[in-house]
Amino acid sequence: MRRLLPILGSLFAFLPALAQAEAPAPSPTSRVVKTFDFEEKALGNYEPLPMFWNRVVGAGYPLYTGGSFDTSTFRSASTSFKLQLDGGSVAYQYAPGRLHIVPGADYYILAYVKTTHLDFARAQLAAWFADDAGHPIEATKVASEPYASDDSTDWHLLHLYLPGARLTQRASLILQVGLLQPEKFGDNHLGKFELYHQDITGSAWFDDISILQLPRVSLTTASPGNLAVPDHPLSFNMNVSDLGREHLAASFTLADLDGHALYTQQWPVTYVAGGAWQHDLTLPANSLPAGLYTGTLDVVDGKSTVARRQLTFASLPHAAADAAPAPEFGVLADAWPMEAWQDLPPILQQLGVGLVAFPAWRPNMSEDALVTKDPVFDNLLDVLNKASITTLARFSQIPDTLAAKLDKHADGVLSLFTADSALWRPALSFLLSRDSSKVRYWELGSEADSFWTPTTRHTAAFATLQTELAPILNSRALVIPWNALYDFDAKSFPNAVLELHLPPVIHPSQIPAYIHNFQSPTTPVLAVIDTPEDATTPRADRLADYAQRILMTRSANPTATLVDLPLTRAAALANGMDQPSELLLVYRSLVTHLGGATFKKDLPLSAGASANKAGVHALLFDRNGSGLLALWNDSPNPAPLRLSALPGHAVTLTTILGQSSDVLLTNDSCKLSLTSTPILLEGIDTQSLQLRASFALSTPRLPAGTGVVDTRVLLENPNNETLTGSLHLFGPAGWRIEPSVIAIALAPNAKLDHPITVRYPFSEFAGVKKITAVFTPDGVNARPVDLSTHVALTSDTVEMECLAYAGPHGDIILQQMLTNVSNAPLDARAYAMVPGAAREERFVVDLKPGETTIKRYTFPNAADLKSKLGVMGLKLNDGTILLTQAVRM
Repeated sequence: MRRLLPILGSLFAFLPALAQAEAPAPSPTSRVVKTFDFEEKALGNYEPLPMFWNRVVGAGYPLYTGGSFDTSTFRSASTSFKLQLDGGSVAYQYAPGRLHIVPGADYYILAYVKTTHLDFARAQLAAWFADDAGHPIEATKVASEPYASDDSTDWHLLHLYLPGARLTQRASLILQVGLLQPEKFGDNHLGKFELYHQDITGSAWFDDISILQLPRVSLTTASPGNLAVPDHPLSFNMNVSDLGREHLAASFTLADLDGHALYTQQWPVTYVAGGAWQHDLTLPANSLPAGLYTGTLDVVDGKSTVARRQLTFASLPHAAADAAPAPEFGVLADAWPMEAWQDLPPILQQLGVGLVAFPAWRPNMSEDALVTKDPVFDNLLDVLNKASITTLARFSQIPDTLAAKLDKHADGVLSLFTADSALWRPALSFLLSRDSSKVRYWELGSEADSFWTPTTRHTAAFATLQTELAPILNSRALVIPWNALYDFDAKSFPNAVLELHLPPVIHPSQIPAYIHNFQSPTTPVLAVIDTPEDATTPRADRLADYAQRILMTRSANPTATLVDLPLTRAAALANGMDQPSELLLVYRSLVTHLGGATFKKDLPLSAGASANKAGVHALLFDRNGSGLLALWNDSPNPAPLRLSALPGHAVTLTTILGQSSDVLLTNDSCKLSLTSTPILLEGIDTQSLQLRASFALSTPRLPAGTGVVDTRVLLENPNNETLTGSLHLFGPAGWRIEPSVIAIALAPNAKLDHPITVRYPFSEFAGVKKITAVFTPDGVNARPVDLSTHVALTSDTVEMECLAYAGPHGDIILQQMLTNVSNAPLDARAYAMVPGAAREERFVVDLKPGETTIKRYTFPNAADLKSKLGVMGLKLNDGTILLTQAVRM
């Protein structure tokens, strides 16, 4: 058995985490429970099959496939176990009751396999626990990745990890090896008339299968959801059972998401006969910044790792202690196991959400729970109601006891309404009449199953349900799920609330349009964000996309925004713990800061050369006069954002992960470098910001060389009362605006659109120019408001890029790249000027639309002009200036 140790040691370093435990590398050979090397002649077995291995029979496993010993292909010694296809799948199981397990221990299985060339079929190793009667315990079933050999002739290692569980002494381990067609592995779900591909012939060889019994190790926290709450210490409990006489040690490491170790400690694991070693570790409150962390417990024997447990936990940022649950935000908790429902309310309270959806009917409900009492469901409702969290109870699956009474149930809950109502009405009416006062919404069906297309059958089912439930339910309590990619006829589902699923193919910027398309006074919308699950997407992009989707959804002001609970729980038999993701931190941050806020508008904040530049999003939300601005830029090459609407504001900047810092936006540093990851600015005077952001010219691009432009000044009154006063306009030095003073009298939400004339020098340098204004409200104590906007002085005929560099002999060389962006050929004169030197000109002759030409100018012995300004320009042959630009030499 010693030959296994080097293999296992190297394997541990490379295999990924499996069910919260990475592949262990046990050192003691006593931990090897059973090996199958298939050398059984020495044991007196001269049959073609290994002892106690039975062929799997049933649909998809034809009798003419089989297995046998093979002495032509083997990994060690002289024999392997060969499985042979002849159409269909073939598999063999080691008999129940032969491999008894020890409660409190974990099991690890290794098997070597190789195959012939296979297009579709794959070799697979599977295992599970069985009770004392030999019946499989479904929750314990695990399977390796399906495998087929490539061009290599090497043997491939398959591995399985079976965590121990609270099982009886007479429980046993079932092992299965198989050569399976696609219908027998994976998550394939073909349509009614689709066919699986198959390999008709093919072989797989299994050899050197080893089963190892390892100490059972657990690492848990006392915090529901593994959420480290601010101002509370974080405690870890460590437990190691099934201890042998080995000299073991437990090593704990706390690391951040990048793998940097923040805390390490080690303890000796003392032998406890028939018991377990336990240790508690408590970290001080607020010892970790907000973020996601990993705790790892390694049990080692000398230099070999015997077992490993990992858990992921989130350190939450501070939130207002008296904050009420946000009714605009919710989670879907359908996947949260019923046995952990008691942990759901405290998790929801930490998230700050005010709405949760979970199943009212579950497949494994008893008859008593259906028509008499359902204590687990009722207790959860009571706790949620006390916490002021609204509930949405779903009828997405028919309980097995009820389904057995129906003629057919292939269409899910919709089949209720084609069956005898006497079969289902008692169960449905019982639940609704008992809990209608505790549940705000009841949802019928599943968006994933039917899309609720408005056929006669579906609308009739909805009408039937409304008729049945009208005496019990309040109006607008029935919810139907819908995919946003499908048309919706509100007349077919009167008085229904729409649970609108927004699939990942919808870009975040398109989400408001989709919601507005469905939402109306007669059709409230609960918007569900279906997040992409592409693991290849970089982490930063995944978080940015998630935050953008939530923000854009809230900008449509639906009744509520819901996401899948960003927290998973591993199977209970795997000693699983709750696994928060970074998405949980993002969602909590947005819920905390946007809860109770109303979307006002997407502000046209000045960005670079033009207002509302493509890619910049500035969503303004308001909560009782206090504003929050969500900012990001999803353009490929974002430029710094000029926050001319926020000079002098002291705001709080919060990241989507919840880290906050105070920022003073002064006139000199009123810029932010934005990325696709949103940031939040809080503490903003909402009305002042809207007033500042609305100030603009209707012509954000002014033609260079023209000298005069007729345009309009724009301003909007965001206040709830009439705005009166005077607006004084100012341009850059040498500019004049006529009229320079405009009398203002704007009703609430009214807009100023006043004509003005802007005059500027013909030779004004091209680039971004700042137009300022001072609005002086009427009233004795009224304070003036500074306003500003930016315009671009440019040309619609030509684009010009200028460059200056030093020549080899102290010369200064100016280079001018000219591109014709008009629709006609261009004839003009280009020129360059430097202080103390004669002006130089170059002709541009018949430059076609879209073409580019380069002009160079050399000024000898001009090294002393370095760091001074030169001037380059272009004018038509009649003297009209097209563009003038300064260049630093």
